[in-house]
Amino acid sequence: MAVLDRRRGAARTSRGEEEQFRLLLQSFRDSAVFRLDPDGRVSSWDESAERLLGFRAMEILGRSHERFYVEEEVARGRPAEDMAAALRHGIAEHEGWRRRDDGSLMWANTVLSPIKDGLAISGFSCAVRDISQRKQAEEELRETEEGFRLLVEGVKDYAIFILDPDGRVASWNTGAERMKGWTAKEIIGQPHARFYAPQEAAGARPAADLAAALENGRHESEGWRLRRDGSLFWASVALAPLYDGERLRGFSSVTRDMTERKRYEAELAHRALHDPLTGLPNRELLLDRATQALARAARDGNCVAMLFIDLDRFKLINDSLGHAAGDEALLQVADRLGESVRAGDTVARFGGDEFVVLCDAIADADEARTIAERALAAIGTPMRVGGSELDVRASIGVVTSVDGEADALLRAADAAMYAAKNRGGTRISMFDPGTMRNRAAERLRGERDLRRALARAEIHVAYQPQIRISDGTLAGVEALARWRHPERGAIPPSEFIPLAEETGLIGEVGELVLREACREARRWETLKVSVNFSPAQLLSHDPVAVVGSALEESGADPSRVCLEITEGVLMADAPASTAALAGLRDLGVALAIDDFGTGWSSLSYLRRFPVSQLKIDASFVQGLGAQGSDDAIVAAMVGMADALGLDVVAEGVETDTQLAALRETGCDVVQGYLVGRPGGPAAVDHMLRGC
Repeated sequence: MAVLDRRRGAARTSRGEEEQFRLLLQSFRDSAVFRLDPDGRVSSWDESAERLLGFRAMEILGRSHERFYVEEEVARGRPAEDMAAALRHGIAEHEGWRRRDDGSLMWANTVLSPIKDGLAISGFSCAVRDISQRKQAEEELRETEEGFRLLVEGVKDYAIFILDPDGRVASWNTGAERMKGWTAKEIIGQPHARFYAPQEAAGARPAADLAAALENGRHESEGWRLRRDGSLFWASVALAPLYDGERLRGFSSVTRDMTERKRYEAELAHRALHDPLTGLPNRELLLDRATQALARAARDGNCVAMLFIDLDRFKLINDSLGHAAGDEALLQVADRLGESVRAGDTVARFGGDEFVVLCDAIADADEARTIAERALAAIGTPMRVGGSELDVRASIGVVTSVDGEADALLRAADAAMYAAKNRGGTRISMFDPGTMRNRAAERLRGERDLRRALARAEIHVAYQPQIRISDGTLAGVEALARWRHPERGAIPPSEFIPLAEETGLIGEVGELVLREACREARRWETLKVSVNFSPAQLLSHDPVAVVGSALEESGADPSRVCLEITEGVLMADAPASTAALAGLRDLGVALAIDDFGTGWSSLSYLRRFPVSQLKIDASFVQGLGAQGSDDAIVAAMVGMADALGLDVVAEGVETDTQLAALRETGCDVVQGYLVGRPGGPAAVDHMLRGC
């Protein structure tokens, strides 16, 4: 009984102290005290709580105290955590956002403490105080302190000190000591000429700067300044005279360390004149050096040579191994060129896979050719890139001159390089002014005429029959572009197709042929029409959309259209070409490998890609029936295709001997002048009628 009385007394004492605390807090308009039951529901509510939190007693009694917390804290379980902490530690205090009845937020200090009735927990006392103003003041102070910190850090590159009328240091601050290294004891009384770079300090520059400040009221300059340890930094210095009435008292000197800006400006200047990948001079710097070299050559009576170097089929490296491997190969080529030329020569990267070497003060064209041969040999040595061994080849155009314009020299070397690339055999071509100018003029005329031909519908489509060997019936046709010039007559494909590829017009020519072929395929219904699909078309912006549009526009059955692609596309195995081939397959068109045997195709490529036909190149067909290995090679090709379930078409069949040999191999279909020359749609109609 005595124990029970003591517990009741203690409870009355606790409630009395709590009531005194509650009454005390009620006197503060920014505080409130209320009770929660053991489950966290509000069990008491007074005027102070209503005033602070906005809820009326009838609205909040019996409701969870979670209503005072913001949604993020409720989601994280913060209300329950606070109650558990109060039970563990006897009190839980927390600062954070609390929600009022009107939805507004306040930054509050919340104290939870358990209320005990003997050993049992009868609820919690919850004291809430609005500390938003304090929080705002703390934030403003923090921002002020941060701003002051940034201000101090922002002027760390400045040194401010005073000179006497004779230019000797009269005062020295910590900023000056930090920047220049001298302490005040070491430097006061010393002439300000000590801060200049040695070559300027020995001259009249220090005195001239003071004189300019006196004359103009202020003088600003930039230049190298000296630190105590002997190092130099790029400084911006502002000098201004200080007067006491009319008497000169001295000068103020404000120095700013501009070394980083100077370095940045130098880096920008370097980037403007150098290739970002290799660090070699770019076109602008190359032409500037070529201009100077030509001027020296005209004065001294020697020659200048320019070598224009283009890496052959470099795109295959990017497409097969990725652009990182391509960049690594370019870096190795740049290093090899630098090692192969003379010490004073300039190696520049012109762009992409093109390099230019400028040779100053050479004896004659023979010496220039010798340098080109060394460069070609250096590039041609196998290199390892990304775990693969690459055999890089190049074409080099060489021009020599004793005067003239740098641009003209560059154009001549470029023309010579194209001559080397197109000629085959040797990969070095010396510039021949007459021949190459004529060739360049012809190329420009050809490009102009081809553009006009596309605009004037001079390009038409001819169809060459593909005949089944077994019964001589028509298996399909190949759509071929033909050009009839209004003045020059028929221009052979061997002339205008390479021109179209070189000028980027092959896409327009190819799409013209594709659309016309699809229209005829719709009319012929059961006949398969093959169309050459160039790598440029396959790697264009959206080849699937182009083919899909042609099919939709014509209404042709996709299975009656076959797109012929070259082996090089498969070898490249680039993500773009792989995705395009998959997209074309999904359209339902057939895919054939054109000129099979001239590239690097392997069984793995034939199995990986959705091709249904092989076209054996005419170069293998030409040797059939003669003494040699072509019969065995073609037989092996046919056997491989048969094992893979692929149809075979042999191109360039011109003799009965070739046809007989192909029949022996089991070849399915042949194409060539022996079985049918290209003709218009009417010729195909005639064959279909069996006439």
